[in-house]
Amino acid sequence: MIKSFRDKETAALFMGERVKRYPPDIRQPARRKLAQLEHMSR
Repeated sequence: MIKSFRDKETAALFMGERVKRYPPDIRQPARRKLAQLEHMSR
């Protein structure tokens, strides 16, 4: 389980929200990598 995020935008991205800070072409890979981190921390 990811306990904390560095900023609110990253937490929002992880929760599936659309974040303007991240360009559209990296949103999906970033979500995938955050999900991998979440899975590995269990």
